[in-house]
Amino acid sequence: MKICLMIPPAKGGFKIPERIYGCSYNIYPQPDLPLLYVAAAIEAKGHDVTYKDFVLDEEGWEEVDEFLKNNRFDAFIFHTVLLSQKPDLKTCKGIRKIQDNVPIVFFGPQPTYFPEPFLFDDKAFIIRGEPEESIQEFFEELGKEKPEFEKVRGLTFRRGEKTIKNESFGIIKDINNIPFPARHLIAEYSDKFFNPKLTKRPMTVMLTSRGCPYRCYFCVPNSLSWARELEWKEGHEHKPPITVRSAQNIIDEFKQIKEEGYKSISIIDDMFLVGGTQRILDICEGVKDLGIEFGILARADHTLDLEMLKALKKAGCQYIDLGVESFNEKILKYIKKDLDPNIVKKSIELIREAGIEPKINIMFGTCHLDSKEEIMKTIKRACELPVDYAMFSITTPFPGTEFEKVALEKGWIVKDKYERMLKELDPSKSALISYEHLSDKDLERLAKIANRKFYLRPKRILRQMKRIKTFKDLVDTLKGGIQLIKGK
Repeated sequence: MKICLMIPPAKGGFKIPERIYGCSYNIYPQPDLPLLYVAAAIEAKGHDVTYKDFVLDEEGWEEVDEFLKNNRFDAFIFHTVLLSQKPDLKTCKGIRKIQDNVPIVFFGPQPTYFPEPFLFDDKAFIIRGEPEESIQEFFEELGKEKPEFEKVRGLTFRRGEKTIKNESFGIIKDINNIPFPARHLIAEYSDKFFNPKLTKRPMTVMLTSRGCPYRCYFCVPNSLSWARELEWKEGHEHKPPITVRSAQNIIDEFKQIKEEGYKSISIIDDMFLVGGTQRILDICEGVKDLGIEFGILARADHTLDLEMLKALKKAGCQYIDLGVESFNEKILKYIKKDLDPNIVKKSIELIREAGIEPKINIMFGTCHLDSKEEIMKTIKRACELPVDYAMFSITTPFPGTEFEKVALEKGWIVKDKYERMLKELDPSKSALISYEHLSDKDLERLAKIANRKFYLRPKRILRQMKRIKTFKDLVDTLKGGIQLIKGK
């Protein structure tokens, strides 16, 4: 079958949704990794896959119509996250004008959790949760003379006025068996992807585990793990078990990435450092001679082994992105972060001693215990730390999180904004919550203050200027910096 994987334009009033995590808008372009995983899964079954990204092609809605008129496919696939629902569904209306009977398949956290808008006719389908094996089952069934879609695990679809929700697929227990993402489909775009924390280009992204065992009540992980978690919690009272790739499997993907011409990797899962120190040392030993830069996400309490950190540096690790959230112990306890704030400074010192750049993530308004005074203390403390990168975010009650449930119960949500979230708001910069002593406007103002105070420190600017090697580096760094400082 000829199958088209599509990313719609970000023109005509739309901003570019960031699809790796799915809860903010793009500051810099990165590959849609879940879509590439699905592409690889269906290619492995012999299907002909076309990948069309109207954002990176800098094309608009007229070009969408032209593309659809000039090309015929047996199915379309969309990876839909919270902020991409509207452009994705608009594209489907265009598809229906030209191919009114072609199957359209959605996967990702948004259709998994909110299926109704995506089931607009009998030829619209949703793959819930972890997609790779379910989507293979779907296309195997679709290819039959008389498909029996009820047999496809994890599938939701319509039959007349009735919605059919098949049994859950569960989780893929051995993720080492999943084909590596089909990066060859985005080779023409590779020079457009970058991460300002990595100096080498082209850059790509990688996932080394799925899921997270921790309890943070606000957290939305990468979109693949989030869809997986949302689907699992439909039938369980706890999170799904974490699945971790073997050291050799990760090394093999590093090698493939190098062969494809990439020079840096942003590792996007929170649990790269789980699985034991020896596993990390084995990965480092296996990739250290490839000349690839990479960065990881981690908890501060996972970064207290200097030997491991030095091995990571030797292997090419350039930064470690730490989820700090707050320096207040009472707040951290309330939001179930399960982190001693005193560890953060020690973690940063060890990371820097190993020669790696630390980055911190801070969240404002995580609960009623936060205040204007507390946030100003947090900003001051962040500015005093020896770090050049920080992400200051307003905590958002994303659908499906425990924070959403608590915020609804306690009346913290600004309802008119919350109802408009899908249409126009950027929840990373617009506050959807408000407390008696800390309003939504206060939170928005404080987020801007934090970015300006942190990023306009003279010493930080000088260090950043020293890292710039090309004119393109300069342009991209300035663009990202302006967006952060402006709060856009």
